[in-house]
Amino acid sequence: MYNIRAATFEVLGRCLLHPTTLTLASGKVYGLIGHHGLGKPTLLCIRGGSLRKGRQLS
Repeated sequence: MYNIRAATFEVLGRCLLHPTTLTLASGKVYGLIGHHGLGKPTLLCIRGGSLRKGRQLS
């Protein structure tokens, strides 16, 4: 099971990812869809470890 709890991300005071919680079961295939600008790549980068949740860049 993969869990992301209350992940947020800000750059220069602008919130790119509002508090988001996501739980995915192991062994399943998922698609991440949504409107432009909702933070889909940011969420995947947090999950992948290239960004840390709650981090604020200045």
